[in-house]
Amino acid sequence: MDKVALIYQPMVEEAFPLTRACAVALERWGAESVLCSSWNLGQDIASAELRMAVTFGGDGTILRTARWLAGTPVPIVGVQMGRLGFLAELLPSDLPDALEPYLAGSHWLDQRAMLQAQVGLTEEAGGKDGPQAQQTDANAVPKADEGAALRRIPVETPLRAAAATFLALNDIVVGRGQSPRTLTIDLATEGHLLHQFRCDGLIVATATGSTAYSFAAGGPILAPGSAEVVVTAICPHISALRSLVLPGDTPLHLRVWSSQTAMLTADGQIDEPLTSGAFVDVELSDRVTLFARRGTRPEFYRRVLSKLE
Repeated sequence: MDKVALIYQPMVEEAFPLTRACAVALERWGAESVLCSSWNLGQDIASAELRMAVTFGGDGTILRTARWLAGTPVPIVGVQMGRLGFLAELLPSDLPDALEPYLAGSHWLDQRAMLQAQVGLTEEAGGKDGPQAQQTDANAVPKADEGAALRRIPVETPLRAAAATFLALNDIVVGRGQSPRTLTIDLATEGHLLHQFRCDGLIVATATGSTAYSFAAGGPILAPGSAEVVVTAICPHISALRSLVLPGDTPLHLRVWSSQTAMLTADGQIDEPLTSGAFVDVELSDRVTLFARRGTRPEFYRRVLSKLE
């Protein structure tokens, strides 16, 4: 018997009753359903047992589900019960009947790239003679033209006290957190400095995330299925470079300089504090998110673009 996860946003009043109604319909069609709050994913359901996951909420509910199911063959069908719903496939008025074709396999799989980020401090950054110890305010950070040391950032230095890997479907953001002061962020790849930003933060977004925070900050929109990443600065100071698109196989190394605690945020939902001198390594994950779609790809793209008008 097929098992379907019905994942609802507990703060949306209409979500749980609609979830129950869909569970009744799925049982009538010969499928087993498992109901779960989007705040308890991984605790109540084993993803390996699932045929499909249906979310009842906004894009935030879909993002949580995507990270939970990342790398599995389980596709997601989103029911739009939030504000914009860039990732959603169905409306509440379509249910429960609209779920039956998905259960029968009448859909195509929309594969989306994901990002992973790892945070750490090198011995150089954390030592008593490193830039972190010398820095007293955000104005004391090294400038990009102050020697070859910055032109080749020592990203090959082993990370000390590396944090867990952070996974994101939309974006990884390195921002100023609660501090009103700007950050200085070195953006490098394969040991070579690309640019030094003085800004409120830096967004590294997938094609999926290019319609979210990155777009609001002035970044371009990428085709949903593309593997490229877009890097967009948040309120850059005296910089003509606001955004750039890079091949998906480009490893990105960010180094953060700030007199206050900065913050890494994954998908706008998971936060990790960053001290001055911290490294954030960002690259495409080998895990992906699958969405179950019906209709043609142009129809889906047109629906997404209509939400931006």
